[in-house]
Amino acid sequence: MGGIGAVKKKGVRIAILSTRDRRYHPNGRLLESAHEMGYEAVLLHPRNVLPGIGLAPGKEKIFHVVVPRIGSTIEEHELAVLFHLEQEGLPCLNGFRALVVARDKFLSLRRLEAHNIPVPRSLMIQEPAQIPRAVKSLGGFPVVAKGLRGRQGTTVEKIQDQDFAKYFAAHPPYPIQAVLLQEFLPTASLGDARIVVVGGRVAAYMRRMPRKGEFRSNVHLRGRGMLWDPPGEWLDLAVRAARVLELQVAGVDMLEGPRGPLVMEVNTTPGFRELERVSGVDVASQIIKAAAELAQGG
Repeated sequence: MGGIGAVKKKGVRIAILSTRDRRYHPNGRLLESAHEMGYEAVLLHPRNVLPGIGLAPGKEKIFHVVVPRIGSTIEEHELAVLFHLEQEGLPCLNGFRALVVARDKFLSLRRLEAHNIPVPRSLMIQEPAQIPRAVKSLGGFPVVAKGLRGRQGTTVEKIQDQDFAKYFAAHPPYPIQAVLLQEFLPTASLGDARIVVVGGRVAAYMRRMPRKGEFRSNVHLRGRGMLWDPPGEWLDLAVRAARVLELQVAGVDMLEGPRGPLVMEVNTTPGFRELERVSGVDVASQIIKAAAELAQGG
């Protein structure tokens, strides 16, 4: 890699690993911020990388750092590309090891719980026959069902009764092999918190409110962000969650539980259009800054 001095002299070249183009808001903002900060950044589609074994290094060696922007829907071949880039000596702002766990809702919550971070009671089920036992363990209906690797709330359903649970298990509305069942928290209708952590520090935060008649607060489901003055405990918990999952960039979603805040899930490639609008914080620049520091050995 040439060391810190070499990177500074030549200028930091950032690869944004993504399957989408610059019209996708986070990609466009990251490219814009990198340019404004004097760095060179390009979008790198996984299919444009040829991972090899026993061959000469590929053209990806021209980069100094990789910023993955694929998220929980990342597929095995895309993970292989990320692993290959790391093996080529490229530091990644969210690396292979972190994404293997963080992309899966059950695995990530299991690791958080193992490190004494409060999370909702959850069970993973693989077939309809497990539903009655799982629901009973969670205290009865309603429960929340999630695909293990969904995004933007699209795989989340509130299950009210046994008949619906049977239908959901037999005819899932999305291609999944297992379902995460969680206790339903009444406070969900009052909104949740999104805290973005970058480089081990809180970058920005907001409260998210669901639209009328909805319990999911995702902006893509017409939820809206609001200014919020978070307790320090919530911010500390978000930073701890990102650290436990070894994530340099993380969107930590939290809800008020019966005994305090709970980490509901942690996103590896959080969107930030609404967050920047509400908070006034330039999240994209913070991500680019963290990437540049990583490239320079910081």
